[in-house]
Amino acid sequence: MKLVIVKWIVAAASFLLMIAFSQTGHTRPPRRAMNELQWIMLSSNLDEKTARTYLSYINDSASYHGVDKRLLLGIALKESTFKRTARGCSSKKPCIGLMQVMVGIHDHRGRFRNLGINHPKRNIDLGASILRYELEKCAGNVRCAVEQYNRSRNKRRYATIVFRYANSIPRV
Repeated sequence: MKLVIVKWIVAAASFLLMIAFSQTGHTRPPRRAMNELQWIMLSSNLDEKTARTYLSYINDSASYHGVDKRLLLGIALKESTFKRTARGCSSKKPCIGLMQVMVGIHDHRGRFRNLGINHPKRNIDLGASILRYELEKCAGNVRCAVEQYNRSRNKRRYATIVFRYANSIPRV
């Protein structure tokens, strides 16, 4: 009887911690999640419908461009915490959307003009396309490609964080 009560208390405490974590807005990924969908929801405070939509977009883009979906999820978490309206970088070369696509630097062939890159599906697809391009440029070296995706002074730290996020995603 005591063992059952202890197990119930531990389960209740874990649940309460999970709820408290999800309401803080931290970008640190959850340690234990049931699946990718719950991982996204806990990492970003998204509702289930939005998280499911983003996961679908990421799965489609990853398979189309031949990149690891875990890397795309890790990049999206690091770059924007899955906020579709995220804006960053400088005013001259803004970073836009979930994948923080940097129009001024990533647009080497004029591909992004008039594409509406604020839309999550297009933004994720462009992010996957950029990652694929960087993978080809780095001869398949994934770390090099992730560092080049970021293009900042702290790109090694950035890649380490993305890989940590990607490795925290439960395998389904």
